[in-house]
Amino acid sequence: MKQRTDSQNKKIGMLAAGGVVFSQGFEAVLLPLLFYAGFMVAISNNDGIAYSAGVMSLKELISLIMIVVYLGPKIIMKALKLMSQKKNFFFILSGIFGTAMGNLFFIVGIVLAGPSYGVILTAFYPIFAIGLNKIIFKEKDNWISKVGMLISILSGALFVVLPVVIGGGEINNRVIAGMCCGLLAGFFWAMEGLLLRLAMDRNPDVTQKEVIAIRTMTVVITTWVVFVPISMGINYGVTGTMFNTYSGLIGRLFYEKQAWIVWVVLFAAGFNVLLLRIMHTSAIEMIGQKLTAIIDTNNFIIPSVFALVMQFLPGVPGVTFTESLLAWYLWFLLLPLSIGLMLVLVFHGKQEVIPLKELLKKSSKKDKKNKK
Repeated sequence: MKQRTDSQNKKIGMLAAGGVVFSQGFEAVLLPLLFYAGFMVAISNNDGIAYSAGVMSLKELISLIMIVVYLGPKIIMKALKLMSQKKNFFFILSGIFGTAMGNLFFIVGIVLAGPSYGVILTAFYPIFAIGLNKIIFKEKDNWISKVGMLISILSGALFVVLPVVIGGGEINNRVIAGMCCGLLAGFFWAMEGLLLRLAMDRNPDVTQKEVIAIRTMTVVITTWVVFVPISMGINYGVTGTMFNTYSGLIGRLFYEKQAWIVWVVLFAAGFNVLLLRIMHTSAIEMIGQKLTAIIDTNNFIIPSVFALVMQFLPGVPGVTFTESLLAWYLWFLLLPLSIGLMLVLVFHGKQEVIPLKELLKKSSKKDKKNKK
């Protein structure tokens, strides 16, 4: 078998990094699908919050099983040992904040404010991530990026206000609390990439496969020990019904008629996580940690546009789902929000393209020398 040249490896690494972007975009669509599928399978809407939380948690468990099969028991055992060391604490934090806490506030936002209010605000996590990058890593921006962020924020505000004015909804304290939870979900999702970048800078000896194992196990443990019980408490506080997710989750997935929908989304989401981790590892191995970290930190822009189409449609106040599909003002608002996010992408994309070009030039020169 012909061995790949260095420049070919770099190109494959860039494709893998780009694949991570779209894989995370797919993840952003699957998350609300899992939430709604959980409500469909729940016997009573009074159990829906806790049951949906269990379904979302089961996704993490399935992805862990797939990753264990892919990595092998030796790496898993090594990762467990690394998790007990203080110097690897940031890897654990990235799993806790990135997925478990983000998902928790995501659900609370939907429950308190409804899907069109609580979830749309999670699209602001590009703004959070860029702001945190600027504070922690001293990354620069220019007027293009600033204008893009301003347009995005104004468009997001209109997403909240216009459905109320035109659709006849009401913004009360409950809805405001849900909006805050939506913003917190976006904030915690933005924290994941930043904490991972900090952890990798401080612990260069930890291999990429070990990082995958640590993050995945952290998410699963946090989800089932913290996320699920809190969701059960929220379910009780909102509906007055105490549903035991631990004992009541699996049974319904085998005898309810619509449970096949949950299984399809679960395995799609689990497999997507596996692909995401493999591509992320390959990218770091082929184009280096620093460049992959830049791409990974900025890849939240495309997923947010992906997720918007899914998330703002079901739940416009005062209208049915079918009518909301035809709500011209919502589709119209998607345009300036996308423009704002793309302006941010223009500036940060240039930061990525310049080092990529330099990397390819160096690789091409190296290949020519090797041929001689």
